[in-house]
Amino acid sequence: MKSEEKKQAAECEESTYKTAVKGTNGETDASATTKIAFFITPLGGDSSEIRRATDGIINAVIEPALKQFNIQLVPPHKIKNPGNITRQIVRYILECDLVIANLTGLNANVMYELAIRHARRKPVIVIAEIGTTLPFDIAAERTIFYKNDMGGAVELMARLIDTIPVALEDQNPENPVYSGLESSIIQEQIKEGGGSQLQAYVIDKLDQLTDSVASMRNNFDTQRTASMYATNNSARTMWAVTLKYPTYEKVEQAKKVINKYLPEAIIGTDTKGELILIGLSDTLESKSKVTSLYERLMNSGIAAESILPVG
Repeated sequence: MKSEEKKQAAECEESTYKTAVKGTNGETDASATTKIAFFITPLGGDSSEIRRATDGIINAVIEPALKQFNIQLVPPHKIKNPGNITRQIVRYILECDLVIANLTGLNANVMYELAIRHARRKPVIVIAEIGTTLPFDIAAERTIFYKNDMGGAVELMARLIDTIPVALEDQNPENPVYSGLESSIIQEQIKEGGGSQLQAYVIDKLDQLTDSVASMRNNFDTQRTASMYATNNSARTMWAVTLKYPTYEKVEQAKKVINKYLPEAIIGTDTKGELILIGLSDTLESKSKVTSLYERLMNSGIAAESILPVG
């Protein structure tokens, strides 16, 4: 490639990254501090089950969770700018404020891209569907496991909302790449400083112990998530609230009414703006409260088309 062509390609890739924080009018958004998150995920073909699952989790879970922190999501299949797509993806992985990686299916590209992020040592949140067995190298990675259904989506969003600010505040996140690098540096310093073989042996065993404890913690988290879901699912009900005019403002207004009237409910939304309520006990009193939402919403100027149990 000629030098001029290389220059043009570099400028194009530079503009690709900057476009993510631009408004539709080409001007920078009012909030100059808007953060960018990139989603590492398996994609599949345009109409494949993998793509449908990916778009579903983006629309119903990840984007709503990130919006609460003024973070803009860039999914890999939504990058529209021309240029080398692989280099653009790597650029986002290296430079964005946060990466969320979905390890469901243990896709090879996902693993490779996660390793790139680890090498950069910037914030990353790992998620995976319950039943995913993580490879040994990343078994110690703190992972949010989720159930692939409506209730699981709402629970995943709640856990992401708790995790996102914590991940962003961690300036030196632990990961397998840097843990291994730090251990190697310590080992070399011991050798160069005339340290004993016993010191090197102790450091090596401490590393192994750390990995074992982290792996046990992850296994416990996985089992606890599955157990909590099974237990809670049998003791609670799930309801779908469909609004006649599900504009963004009406949906947000309805959430406030429901939060005030049913504070115990966890509220999620699907891609059509339908409200999903979980966490309500399976009692006549609870059911009576849900069905009386018609009146509560109507009194607040919100027309509900239906309030029906799910499942």
